[in-house]
Amino acid sequence: MLSAWLGSSFRWVTPRPRRVVQHVVGGVLMGIGARAVPGGNDLLLLWVIPSLAVYGVVAYLVTTATIATVHVTATMLRSNTTR
Repeated sequence: MLSAWLGSSFRWVTPRPRRVVQHVVGGVLMGIGARAVPGGNDLLLLWVIPSLAVYGVVAYLVTTATIATVHVTATMLRSNTTR
């Protein structure tokens, strides 16, 4: 914010209600994901998976599948809106 203010490009923008809802839902989903994987990504990749704990492998696969699904869906939606 300081950099934008010093560069004279800082301005307050009133968020639209839809964007507020999107951000809140995204934050809730991130919170659920953070709670579901004990210790976060670092612990998962550096300790749990190498120890061959089943929940670590499952958590990694679910995380990877979710990221892939969101990426594919966003790409499809983006290509449909540009037509």
